[in-house]
Amino acid sequence: MPRTLFGKLLVSYVVVIAVTLAVVGLLLPRLLADYFLSAREAELVRKGREIARAMALLGGGTLRPPEQVWLQAVDHFLDARLFVVDADGLILASTSGRVPRGTRVSAAEAAACLRGEVVKRRGFDPRFGEHMVSVTVPLEIGGRPAGGVVLSAPVAGLSATVQAVRRLMVYAAGGAILVAAMAGYLLSRSISRPVREMSRAAVEMARGNFRQKLAVTSDDEIGQLASNFNHLAAALDRTVSVLAEEKARIENILANMAEGVLATDAEGKLLLANRRARRALGIGEEALGRSVGELGHGALADLVSGVLASGVADAVEFALGERFMVAHASPLTGAGGAACGCVVVFQDVTDLARLEQLRRELLADVSHELRTPLTSIQGFVEALRDGVVEDEETRRRYLATIHEEAVRLGRLVRDLLDLSLMQTGNTAWTLGPVDVGAVVRRVAARFTSEAAEKGVELLADIPGVLPPVLGNEDRIEQVVENLLSNAVKFTPPGGRIEVSAAEQGAEVRVSVRDTGPGIPAEDLPRIWERFYRVEKSRARSHGGAGLGLAIVKQIVEAHGGVVAAESEPGAGSEFSFTLPVAGPARGPGQPGEEEPC
Repeated sequence: MPRTLFGKLLVSYVVVIAVTLAVVGLLLPRLLADYFLSAREAELVRKGREIARAMALLGGGTLRPPEQVWLQAVDHFLDARLFVVDADGLILASTSGRVPRGTRVSAAEAAACLRGEVVKRRGFDPRFGEHMVSVTVPLEIGGRPAGGVVLSAPVAGLSATVQAVRRLMVYAAGGAILVAAMAGYLLSRSISRPVREMSRAAVEMARGNFRQKLAVTSDDEIGQLASNFNHLAAALDRTVSVLAEEKARIENILANMAEGVLATDAEGKLLLANRRARRALGIGEEALGRSVGELGHGALADLVSGVLASGVADAVEFALGERFMVAHASPLTGAGGAACGCVVVFQDVTDLARLEQLRRELLADVSHELRTPLTSIQGFVEALRDGVVEDEETRRRYLATIHEEAVRLGRLVRDLLDLSLMQTGNTAWTLGPVDVGAVVRRVAARFTSEAAEKGVELLADIPGVLPPVLGNEDRIEQVVENLLSNAVKFTPPGGRIEVSAAEQGAEVRVSVRDTGPGIPAEDLPRIWERFYRVEKSRARSHGGAGLGLAIVKQIVEAHGGVVAAESEPGAGSEFSFTLPVAGPARGPGQPGEEEPC
């Protein structure tokens, strides 16, 4: 049996036609032979009745055998054998000649004749090689059955006719089967081809290609099926596209989350880990499918196993090298309510921990810086109040110290307030064109005498014309003052301070270089922090609170500039900053349009 639909349809068409023709071929010869035999029987019955009536008339009321000549004439005329039998079934005469005495017909035929019935018989006579038809017609004399007339004749050519019909049926069947096979082939292909196309399209859809479209070539059920298949493919394509977009969106969200995300199954095996989680845990794609306990992070493994066992959300803090993490785990429940997995979201709180540490250090530094002047003021005030100091000169010296510490305390509070406002971006400076060269020359002139008192040489290298920068002149002057103040404080007698300003592309660079003790390399990155001091060279005895450089950095960055520091212990330091030029170069002192910062 063929396995394809095309083969099955073709074979079924051919088989149906062949069976139909076989049945017709078997029945038609039989029907044809029966027709000829029935026609011959009817003819013999009709002739027999006529002969019986003629014999009744010729016998004169008695049954007498006819003359042989008469019988021969009847035989020739009818092409049939004639037998005359009496009431007992005894054959009285025959067209074949003399009949042996005592020859009879069957008792059944004789009885039927006496009842007035016609007896018909059919059969193949091998002597003649023909089908024979025999009828026995009742012979009535005086209204009573007196015998019968038997006519027996061959059906000439019946066998040949039947054979010819059979040959014709075979030829017709062969032609019909050939035509049916061709028609079945075309019809089967018209049905199987769309089915094969649907099967191919279904395989492509199973592979993920939903952009399939079948040609609708008919309005029958196959055409409707193809049309419905196209609608199905389009609907699936839209659905899969939407799902793919949602999946990509979720994966993109997970991949770009600031928090690490892990997902496990009910056995604690890793199913998902976003980019942040893999980077934090130091794992790759190959870790998927492994148990969380195999990742080497015991606290995380204990958290996952505990949540899977209890079905209750939990959290834990753990360290990953120098980083600190906080992990929150929640169970994933299935249809029955049982935990079928776990999702873990952990955050890197290292920066928060460091900020907390900086906050504590800031509070400690502020408290320490405030305590020193307050203690001095309190001590001298108590001494004056208790009358310990009696002479006027000591009293004035105490009052001067109190005033100096109060000024120092006010300056510290002011610096802290300014620094806090700048760090929060809450500034209200008026910006305008600033001649940085003029500002540097003015500040250097103010520090020249102070440097000379310490025996320090202060040199200024400022070109006559520099392009203006857009900024607040007072704040830029404060930056230069802080840098020169530090240079004068920490440069020993006999040293040198060089101040320079120059144009560098679209920026103006200001540099302050000294020959002081320098800064160790490990302390250099932190000198811009609040209250930070290099203990060996930036001692509190110099009077600084550790806020000057922090204020410099905030002011310069608020103007869009950059600060830098270079130092070598024992060879001095260089502090510099750059500010962007305010558009096309203009001469010093030219007015510009001001805007708030």
